[in-house]
Amino acid sequence: MGDLDSEVGAEGPIPSEDGPWPRIVVFAIPLRDPLPLPHESTFTRFLDDEVPETTEFGFRLTDDEGLPPVPEENWGQRFVSHRVWQLKRETPSEDLDLFSDAMKVLGHVGGGTMQALAEDEEESYRTVVEAVTILRSPDEFVATDSHPDALTLCLETLFDAVRAYRLVDQARISELTYERIHAAVPYRWRRLDPPEFFGPTFVMMLSHANVTTPKPGILDQEKIEQHRQRLERLRLGDPFTLYSERRLEARISQSRDGQYAESAIQSAIAAEVLLDEVLGMLLWEESLPTEGIDDASEVLSSDLAKRIRTQFHPRLGGTWSLKDDGHIRRWYEKTAGLRNRVVHRGYRPHSEESEESLQTVYALERFICDLLAEKSNRYPRTALAILGADGLRRRGKWNDVRFGSEAIGPVMENLRRHATWRDRVDAARIVRRTV
Repeated sequence: MGDLDSEVGAEGPIPSEDGPWPRIVVFAIPLRDPLPLPHESTFTRFLDDEVPETTEFGFRLTDDEGLPPVPEENWGQRFVSHRVWQLKRETPSEDLDLFSDAMKVLGHVGGGTMQALAEDEEESYRTVVEAVTILRSPDEFVATDSHPDALTLCLETLFDAVRAYRLVDQARISELTYERIHAAVPYRWRRLDPPEFFGPTFVMMLSHANVTTPKPGILDQEKIEQHRQRLERLRLGDPFTLYSERRLEARISQSRDGQYAESAIQSAIAAEVLLDEVLGMLLWEESLPTEGIDDASEVLSSDLAKRIRTQFHPRLGGTWSLKDDGHIRRWYEKTAGLRNRVVHRGYRPHSEESEESLQTVYALERFICDLLAEKSNRYPRTALAILGADGLRRRGKWNDVRFGSEAIGPVMENLRRHATWRDRVDAARIVRRTV
């Protein structure tokens, strides 16, 4: 889950073997979103695997003498324990300040001082979670086929605890995910008995890219024109722009927020928008100069699987079978299938599954665009509206005469005509369902 960085100012990615084993690893996990739990509240999970060395003495999970000792029946078990620290801050901070807060917590649990948020204060605050677990040897610090690495174990336990807290308190906060953890997590080693820290501070670098980015610069003239066109296309309900928007939401959910279920749903929506709207534009262009409202409403009223089987191949060619190996079958299994499990069974996909679903949508887009370029002589308005001049040129299909305004009209005017036509088709579909 993460790449182990060297200690601050030292060399080598492997944790030092100097000092006693087993030992405690103490992480200070800085959260991007405040977690409204009481300051210094703790929660602990005992695991099934054993650490016999801990049976030699009774121990507490923190140095706070006010907390009860661990019950004897749990002596000798591996554990993961978390303590919540709420730090006062005056204004929203950037990445450097967030990491600095994590270092403050790590220094405080090692004997330093720290200004925490008082219970009666209503100021802005930052949450850092202290997470500790026990390791018997250096091998247990990194992941293997049989067990996760130490930080992953702590994070998975923390994620479950936050999920439970949200339900108990009906807290209107986002689910805590890997991507919502700061990319740098400091940690230190601690002896079991006596519970003293030793060695320097290390930093674990997470493998996500959710870090604060520089403020955007001024848009150049090319970007301003692209923005103007996108804005106009959004207002017109341009099919490919609507698809691109859903695809972007899937990427944000996947890469920034770590909301893998939401990413899977947005990927599925994007794919269905793409398939539905491309077919709609093909039907619209076929209907010119007449309108063909009734015929189009009949086609678009059938379920999506039937449309895929019967409507695309005669127009675009290519393989559109749900049974034969290809882009359509992969979409049906990896994107639509995953979405169905999420929606109907509450399935929680892994990062790899939601990423595969999104990549399948990208591949479906390329598949459709390539076929559309090959049929651009038959559907020039649809091809130009979706692929644009650059997309047609990249595929060697640009033709000044075929795609000129004199031949097929301006792109935006065609999009307006299609949007009006599609509204009438959708109205006819409603009538068809109620008759």
